[in-house]
Amino acid sequence: MVAIYSVGSNFKNYFMAFSTSASSVFAPKINKIIAESGSDDETNEIFIRIGRIQFYIVTLILLGYIFWGRQFVYLWVGNEYSDAYWIGLLLMISVYVPCFQNIGLEIQKAKNMVPLLVPLFISAFRRANDLAMAMEARCYHGGEHRTQMKPLHYEKRDYAAYGILVAYLAVGVAFRVAGL
Repeated sequence: MVAIYSVGSNFKNYFMAFSTSASSVFAPKINKIIAESGSDDETNEIFIRIGRIQFYIVTLILLGYIFWGRQFVYLWVGNEYSDAYWIGLLLMISVYVPCFQNIGLEIQKAKNMVPLLVPLFISAFRRANDLAMAMEARCYHGGEHRTQMKPLHYEKRDYAAYGILVAYLAVGVAFRVAGL
């Protein structure tokens, strides 16, 4: 019984993935609109336009599943899983409306990011300025003769690691050439 539900649930997950991928495609455009103007009229317009596209995609998938889903389930998993068709159909219908409204989540994410990013950038620029002032106060001048706390030197184990990597690469190329 769990296996039958799992098969039906997979159809619902595929169904939602198509809708989510459609809203992800438009995420950069939404972020741009929110960052530039953020007007409610423009946001509503894009919500309606993208929601309509998602509606068409989701409706076509649902109708295709209604008409050909039963035969597909029979071909895919066999007659003993025939109830998976009905489970998948019920689960798809239960998420039908949220699937073409999930573009609203992208809009909400974009609106929530703007108030977060401004203080973040201000803080980053302040820290960079403080660091530059501290380095200047300590007469830091980077250059050619600047020393390091722990200079790195090659040791025998470094050369051994290089040798092992080259041998591994040679074996891989030999297997590829030999067709193994």
